[in-house]
Amino acid sequence: MLGDCVMLVNEMEITDHRVDNLFEKGKNEIKDSIGTNSVLNKKIILQKIRKLSNQPSGYWIGSLDERFLDHAIINQIDVTSEQIVLMSDGFNERWLL
Repeated sequence: MLGDCVMLVNEMEITDHRVDNLFEKGKNEIKDSIGTNSVLNKKIILQKIRKLSNQPSGYWIGSLDERFLDHAIINQIDVTSEQIVLMSDGFNERWLL
């Protein structure tokens, strides 16, 4: 499991919460920048967060850079449900609306 994925299995939502603080900080920066060329500020803030992906001081996501594999959360569970859903964080946010 990595920061940008969510898995629904056995009526549980499993995700990597290591990125939550970083993403929340970015959302707060965007909210605080509203009114001062907010579109440009939002783009700058999102680019700054994106530059932290797959960096030791940032967060790890699935990508073409194989280094992310060493940072994935790996575990095993017994699957008792008939369905498993694996989705990106963006799809999960949209799905929850």
